[in-house]
Amino acid sequence: MATNIARQMICRYGMDEEFGLLATPELFKHAEAMSSPTYQKVNELAGRILKEQMEATMKLMESNRQHLNTVSKALLERNRLYRKDLERILPTISAKAVQP
Repeated sequence: MATNIARQMICRYGMDEEFGLLATPELFKHAEAMSSPTYQKVNELAGRILKEQMEATMKLMESNRQHLNTVSKALLERNRLYRKDLERILPTISAKAVQP
């Protein structure tokens, strides 16, 4: 699913500097298009997007490891947490961070 979202970011929404606003949503509807250079380039760009986002996610999780451990421990003890629980166990995080 993440791959499809990354492809749509490039082909449908024009969210790539190289492709710009070029919309190519039809590219993935035809089997013969899979061997085209454009298809290969889109896959390459989608892979780059996914890799960058995975790295950013891992950094974010690592920088918040203490909070993740606190929430994990609370979940193991109680099985369910509500907003008030999160506000109590994570007092250093602003209320905005835990809003739904």
